[in-house]
Amino acid sequence: MPKNKGKQVVSKQVSNLSKKLSQGNYAIARGLFLDALDLADNAKFQIEHKEHPINNEKDPTGKNDLFIDTALLGSPDAKRLLVLVSGTHGVEFYAGCGIQVAYLHQLASGKMTLPKDTAILFIHAANPFGAAWSSRFTEDNIDLNRNFCEHPVRQRNLGYDGLAPAFEKHIYQWWQHPIFLLSLIVIVCQLAVSYLKSNYYYRDPSLFRDGEPFRKQQRSTQSGQYHYPNGLFFGGFAPAKSNTLLRKIVDQYCLDAEEIVFFDIHTGLGKKGDLDIIHAAIDIAKDTSLSRCDAIFGPGRVSSSKAGRKSTSEVSVGKLPSGLLTQIVKQQQKQKGTTPTCTGVTLEFGTYPEVGTFLALWARNLQACDENTQKISGELCKQVFKQFFCVDDAQWLQGIIDKSFEVIQQTTDYLSEKESESSSQSSKFVNRAI
Repeated sequence: MPKNKGKQVVSKQVSNLSKKLSQGNYAIARGLFLDALDLADNAKFQIEHKEHPINNEKDPTGKNDLFIDTALLGSPDAKRLLVLVSGTHGVEFYAGCGIQVAYLHQLASGKMTLPKDTAILFIHAANPFGAAWSSRFTEDNIDLNRNFCEHPVRQRNLGYDGLAPAFEKHIYQWWQHPIFLLSLIVIVCQLAVSYLKSNYYYRDPSLFRDGEPFRKQQRSTQSGQYHYPNGLFFGGFAPAKSNTLLRKIVDQYCLDAEEIVFFDIHTGLGKKGDLDIIHAAIDIAKDTSLSRCDAIFGPGRVSSSKAGRKSTSEVSVGKLPSGLLTQIVKQQQKQKGTTPTCTGVTLEFGTYPEVGTFLALWARNLQACDENTQKISGELCKQVFKQFFCVDDAQWLQGIIDKSFEVIQQTTDYLSEKESESSSQSSKFVNRAI
């Protein structure tokens, strides 16, 4: 019997990519993306490098500026537009970058193509500070995916209020070496992997209903809060700098398209390697995007906590895809009197057990808020934390790339069918006229 039976077949290209992403830094990952654009013939792309306005802040080496890179393939006037975003949650950028780079290689080789009158916009490192500094949050400790809402948010997260003292930095005076905690978490997670391979944790969801303490705490924190700037999942008092820059990007590229499908790549929730496609609702009257998701990806394939479909994420407000697509719709209605067809989803890929990821996130946030502990364990802490969101495993990366390609292919097939239907209707109209 072959030793690798049942295992993911990993290409040499992805194996090299995995090593560079998991062991590299922001500058290396950005270089991989720019090199992939060259390979795909960057003359075909409209490429821009949006320097991030963070008071001349650079990456940890002090040598590299921070950018949100954009690349548009196809006509700016294309009727249909795909948008592929990486790095909304900073450190999750490395996996998203891997998917973007791999897709560019597919485009370069001709193995994947875009339908007629369709363009694709790559937004690389939506939160470049978090990507460069191995943080999930921005330079102001803002969770960018909870920042796309009307500010200020006055409603309090009462569940989080009770937990807030545990998430403030003063508790860290109890121990001065956060890397000890992170190392302990890694060891515990490694010991738990063999047990969790049985899928027991995921197979019996009745064990994790509302009364279960960890799930209850997870929901209270994960839904976001807007009153504790040093706490977890802080949505900000005002739009973050990345928020403002991303809104300018969609105004530049997305206001001429009649149909837009928006993908926001994330990692850290769910069983290792699994994909949860999460619906991003649009804040407009009669939002039909969930039924459109069923048409594209299959009935019931897309999760939505609002619609009662079980989801790995409890976020219901402030989502980046929701905020940007809502802006696109309202801007087109205002400027052109038209309403584009918009569909937004988050692609959430599982890494390690959620309790470990949650504790790692907590430790990293506290470490980032304390200057003394940053000096003691800063770089090592960041590297350990990064592993929870970009697994140092080529099979894992190959798996999430393959699943991403499948989702993108389903979308392009859907758009191709719509283009055929549109052409057929136009042809009938012309024949009748003749």
